[in-house]
Amino acid sequence: MDKEISSVKGVIEFALEKEAESEELYHMLARQADSERAAEIFNELAVEEGKHHKALTHLDPDQLDHIEVKDVADLKISDYLREVSYSADMTYQDILVFAMKSEEHSHSLYEGLAEHTRDPELKQIFDFLSKQEARHKLRLETEYDDTILKED
Repeated sequence: MDKEISSVKGVIEFALEKEAESEELYHMLARQADSERAAEIFNELAVEEGKHHKALTHLDPDQLDHIEVKDVADLKISDYLREVSYSADMTYQDILVFAMKSEEHSHSLYEGLAEHTRDPELKQIFDFLSKQEARHKLRLETEYDDTILKED
């Protein structure tokens, strides 16, 4: 993995693969969702992943200084939840946990890479990618809070 992500081009290629995987995951979760609301949320997340993919495809490394990286709130709900393995008969709660954990892992990966790189361009890209994953995690945690925790 170090070889893949030791250059701006390598980071972008790596991130493109992750975005494509996430987009497919959200499409799959949307198809599996047992409510219209759940399907809508997962389809929206899939569209966002597609937009990230497109943005990364057209990213000009010379424009990295112009990328704005804003902090994202963290409800930390997923921090206290156990991993859920994927299965075709998952409940809505399990699907949300599965998706939150996926975003949490992606966020942590990019955050860790940002902390450990000495290259300022790579750090900027990793910070940007980390915040994108954090936004998705926040969206899922908010949905979990609104639907699952409110029911309990």
